[in-house]
Amino acid sequence: MTKIFLILCFLLSLPISYCSPCTEKTFLEEGEDEYACFVLDTDSTSKSCSYDSTTGGCAEKECSEFDPKFCRAAKLFYEDNKITKNCMPTPDGKGCNYYSCDELESNCKLYQVNDDLNENCVFNSDGTHCVLKTCTGLVSDCSSFTPYDSRYKCVSGDSGCKVVKKECHEFKPKKCHQYVHELGEKCILDSESNKCKLIHCEELSNTECLNYDFEDGYFTCYPDGDNCKMKECREFSEDVCETIKFSYPENKCKYSAENGCEVYSCLNMNPGECEDFIPFDPLYKCYEENGRCTTNLKKCEELSEDQCDLYNIESILSKTKKKCKKKNGQCVLDSKKLEYSILFLILLFFLL
Repeated sequence: MTKIFLILCFLLSLPISYCSPCTEKTFLEEGEDEYACFVLDTDSTSKSCSYDSTTGGCAEKECSEFDPKFCRAAKLFYEDNKITKNCMPTPDGKGCNYYSCDELESNCKLYQVNDDLNENCVFNSDGTHCVLKTCTGLVSDCSSFTPYDSRYKCVSGDSGCKVVKKECHEFKPKKCHQYVHELGEKCILDSESNKCKLIHCEELSNTECLNYDFEDGYFTCYPDGDNCKMKECREFSEDVCETIKFSYPENKCKYSAENGCEVYSCLNMNPGECEDFIPFDPLYKCYEENGRCTTNLKKCEELSEDQCDLYNIESILSKTKKKCKKKNGQCVLDSKKLEYSILFLILLFFLL
């Protein structure tokens, strides 16, 4: 059926455009919102993928055709492999157009620059329009420059100003996770001080290793003597090799007599064999997309009836706005708002 659709799409669209992952998404499935379109590729270098309210699916659009609230989802404009313009809201807020930083009179902070660290689009000294500035272009008052990436800061160096990453303790309590960690580091919230605190795998006792997720796809914090150590697959013996879990769902360890314990990844599977890889995390699946294997979250309906509640974590609910519930022996999406409305009506009934 998919092949027939692709052939038909190709024949019908020859005078207009070619099929692309964007135009193939003719409608959004249950649980998907319009943002699902923005991540899809297009065949056109000038057009980006956007939601089309008239069709209820995705469509390739020019910057000027985007909804004003989604301008920045359009492709960046490049010249000589450098970003020279962003798709930004027009001054009246009713449309989108391409602008360089210097052409903007507002929204400076929203402008994406070439170098997230050293370069930024900011207001000029008079606050009348935007200009491009760099940290290394300063010789004093370094802290006056704020990098586009808020995880970094501009500080005084040996010969002027330079960009460095912020320390763990400089992050606000709810943003500890934004710290740019090195291997074996993790920035967590200290419940006693209510401040961000940096911990190292090697400093933990062997009973604490698995209590923290040291976000790395090829290493895991594992007991080693009295303490812990960041280890990779090849360091594990046959008896524990295939029980090792990584923070990246696409990787596992696999043992063979020939190669010992080695990395086994969904991303390296051959197309057609993707589903043979079963991630440790039941919320994820390995599947074929655009001719290659990749991992992604399962849909609520793809979970077994005893796994429905696993779906109901804040990071997912904040996007779907719906809970995954067991119904008639399977998992289905149920509106949170509906649930709250029913509770409100019950409470109102008793009050009256």
